[in-house]
Amino acid sequence: MSQAVGVGRRALAWLVDFALVLAIATLLVIVTMHRIGLLLTNVPGLAGQSAWQLVKSHGHLVGAAEGLGRSLWHSALSDVQQGLGALVLLTFAYQFGALALSGRTLGKALLRLRVGGRHEPWVPGPVRQALGGRRAAIRGAVTTVADIGCFALACSLLVGGSFLLAAVCWALAVALFWANAVPALVGTRRSLADRLAGTGVRRAPVAGATGADAQVGSGGPWVSPVAAGRR
Repeated sequence: MSQAVGVGRRALAWLVDFALVLAIATLLVIVTMHRIGLLLTNVPGLAGQSAWQLVKSHGHLVGAAEGLGRSLWHSALSDVQQGLGALVLLTFAYQFGALALSGRTLGKALLRLRVGGRHEPWVPGPVRQALGGRRAAIRGAVTTVADIGCFALACSLLVGGSFLLAAVCWALAVALFWANAVPALVGTRRSLADRLAGTGVRRAPVAGATGADAQVGSGGPWVSPVAAGRR
């Protein structure tokens, strides 16, 4: 059987990808706060209020009519929810696109890892680098929901004032995150996303290596020769 990728290597690859997601989230926060700020600058008497003050006030702004305040609040809430939704969609698009086209995200590329079908023999070089649409979609969706999706939903509920539902969703998000991560730390090192998509993570071939050297550099085939012969 082939040797599974080390925990440290996979963790570093995940950190690189998550740092990219955090960078996207930061840009979306800036854009969202700017959109909310534009709402305030267009209303006389509210120009001194910040976007964050509007979000946390739930529309109860000092010196503003209640109806106007609530209207602004709902517009601000919509902007925040759109930002959170955009974060989830962009994260999925990144995961899906990278895996479908090359079988690796930025983090996996930097750490020389590749995702492939669990029951496919390893083929070094450019062959079978792309993961394929169905598997990429499943793995990308599970990874996105586990890493970002549930947390984004919890934040949306919290900002909207649904504190109990937000707490439940937050607990679910933590449980789902670890349900996806823990299987990647033990045994065959296949995350929940890998198991549902029928994929596995292995080291990519060493540049310029061929034949047996390429197999060693990649961490071996996806399955043992005996198992491959029985399919």
